[in-house]
Amino acid sequence: MSYPSRRLLTSTVKQGLNDQPEILVVGKRGSGKSSLINATFRVDMSAAPAKVSDINFAFRPDDNHHLIVHESAGLEPGEPQGLRAIRDFISNRTDPSRAAAERLHAIWICVSSSDAVNGSIGEGVEEILSMRRVPVVVAFTKSDLAFSHISGSDGGNSQYQDRARSRAYAQCEQLCRPLFRREPRDVPAELVSVMPQYGALINNLIVTTDRFIMGSRTASNPSSRSSSQGTKPRIAPAPLAWSVALRSSRDITIQASIEIGRSREYIDHMNEPGLTNYFPLGYWRSLWSSLDFADQPLKSCVNIIHVDIVEIWNLYDRNRYLSSNQFKINMSHVVKDLAVPTAPPGSDWNASGDKFADWVYDVYRGSQENVRCVMGYIVNLIVILDSIFRTAAGNVTENAALKATGSIHRDIRSFVTETFGIRFALPQKDLVLEKVIDLIRQYCTSAQ
Repeated sequence: MSYPSRRLLTSTVKQGLNDQPEILVVGKRGSGKSSLINATFRVDMSAAPAKVSDINFAFRPDDNHHLIVHESAGLEPGEPQGLRAIRDFISNRTDPSRAAAERLHAIWICVSSSDAVNGSIGEGVEEILSMRRVPVVVAFTKSDLAFSHISGSDGGNSQYQDRARSRAYAQCEQLCRPLFRREPRDVPAELVSVMPQYGALINNLIVTTDRFIMGSRTASNPSSRSSSQGTKPRIAPAPLAWSVALRSSRDITIQASIEIGRSREYIDHMNEPGLTNYFPLGYWRSLWSSLDFADQPLKSCVNIIHVDIVEIWNLYDRNRYLSSNQFKINMSHVVKDLAVPTAPPGSDWNASGDKFADWVYDVYRGSQENVRCVMGYIVNLIVILDSIFRTAAGNVTENAALKATGSIHRDIRSFVTETFGIRFALPQKDLVLEKVIDLIRQYCTSAQ
C-alpha cells in the first residue's frame, strides 16, 4: 500500500549535527584534566592512546562519538615549549578563516584549587586568557581537597559537616576567583570536583560554558552571561553539538529536546565557511493541522520523532538498544491505550512481542487518537530517557524500566478532549506543542 506524502521526513538532529564540539582542556600535570573530562562527558580517558598528550591529537571517544577532545599540559614552570604549543594551537584553531566545523568550541583551563589557594595558578594562564576567541572557562579542580584543607576535620555530625563545607566553599571561592578577575576582569571561573557529592559543581561549569556557547563565539562580552539561552538557538550547529555531547546536565538535554521538537526557524550559516543553510522541521508543531505529518504512515512519524530524541540524549548505549526496532515496538505499546478513548492508562503495554501496536499502522490525519498517541510517545520517551539518565548513570541496558505513566496519559486525554473543539478559535497558538512542553517539564521536574 502506498501513501501520499507532502515531504520527506528527515531527522532534524542528524541534519543539524554537521559539527562536533571540540574542547581544549589545558593545565599542569596532575591538575585533574582527564578526570574532569570523564565526569562531564561520561567517557573513559584511560582508554585514550598515548599520543593524546599531543595537543594536536583529536581524541574521539568510542563511548561518546559526538565529542572531540584536545588535552595538553604545557603550563609547567620552566617548560616554555609547552606554552608555545598551546598558543600556536589556539591561534590556528580559532582563526576566523578556518571552516567553522574545524574550530574550537571552548577552552577549559584546569587549575588545582589547592594551588590557587596558595596563589599559584600556573605559567602562561594569563597569556592564554588574552587570546580568547572562543569561550574560555577556568576550572578550579579538586576543590573537595581544598575544602577539607580549609575547614579541617568535619567531625561526625552531619549538620556540622554541611556548615563546614559551606564555609570552606565560600572561603575557597573568595580566594580563587579574584586570581582571574584582575586582567581581564570578565573571565568566568568555577570550583569543580569529580567526587559524587559535589556533582552540582560540575553542573555549574557546564552551565557557565553553555552560556557563552549559546551567547556568542567569544567569551569577551560579560553581557552574554545574562541568559542561559543567549542569542543563538540551540539547533545551530555549535550549540547543538555541545548539547548532544554533554552527559551531565539534564536541564540542557531536556531544553535541547524541546527546541528540536518545536523549531522551525531558518538558520543562516552562510557567513561561516563550511556550513550551509538548513530548515529544522520541528515535528512537534502543528500536530492538529497535520502540517508535517499529513497522510504519512504513523510508523514513519514516530520513527523520526524517536530518532531525534534518542540522538539528543546520547546516552551510553553500547548495544544501540535505544535505536533498535524492539525498543520502538515497546514504546508503541507504552502508549497504545491512548489510541482507545476509554482504555485505562498503561493497560497491557508490555505484551509487545515483536509487533508494533496497532495504532502505528494508521495514517496520520490529525485526529484525536493520532494526536493523543503522538503526544504520549514524545512525553513518555523523554521521561523514560530521563529516568535512565538519573537512575543508571546514563548506561542503557535492555532491562531499562519501561512503563507508561498513568498520570501523563490522564493529562493527555483530558487535554485533547477539552481542547479539540476549541482549537480553531485560537489559530495563533500551537496548543499541542505548548502542552507537550508543559508535560515534559512537569514530569521530568517531578522526578528530581
